[in-house]
Amino acid sequence: MGKLIRLKREKRLKTIRREMVEPIYDKKNAAKLAIQEAALAATKPLLKSTRSGDVPPALSPPWKSRLLSE
Repeated sequence: MGKLIRLKREKRLKTIRREMVEPIYDKKNAAKLAIQEAALAATKPLLKSTRSGDVPPALSPPWKSRLLSE
């Protein structure tokens, strides 16, 4: 009988602990979603389009530099 009472008490304490911890995770998830929404709503940076001849040699693919040097 004592074991049954002890197990019930432990189970009850576990549920109380879980209820105490859940709000922390809810806050974390809410903050994470807010950051994601802000990132998606932010303006996208403009990328400058370049032609293949305008790319500096350091940024061009290695196979192109070999073709140009031959």
